Amino acid sequence: MEINFGGQSSVKDVQEIFHGQYPYLKLELYRYPHSRGMASAIGGKIDASVLLKALSPLKGLVSFNTDPSQTVAGFEAEFFRKTGIGAQVVRRSGKLWLQTTDTDDLTLQQQNETGRESTYYKEDNGPEDFGLLDED
Repeated sequence: MEINFGGQSSVKDVQEIFHGQYPYLKLELYRYPHSRGMASAIGGKIDASVLLKALSPLKGLVSFNTDPSQTVAGFEAEFFRKTGIGAQVVRRSGKLWLQTTDTDDLTLQQQNETGRESTYYKEDNGPEDFGLLDED
């Protein structure tokens, strides 16, 4: 799988393509890359409406490998190498989105599967009555 975009693409365009391939992951872009195993600084997060040409001198179409067997760390490093824009993959965990700082060695597929598993829950049909009281 690949992500293809150019300078006229917005941050949101890239995020939507990535999220379409990995529905339990999101891609956040930052002005600076983060160190391996460290979280990205909130203050450097780039707004989704920003066009990539305002952040990087992209020439033509840029392609990124989003192969499911690629590690998160590898994907983030490739993104920065090709664009000069810091990338942070975040994973769904229940109702929250968490930066994958401690699990960057997992593949994109493994991260997505972990996110899927963490959002699965038994439908709540209200309290179950076990018939413990005679007054029921």
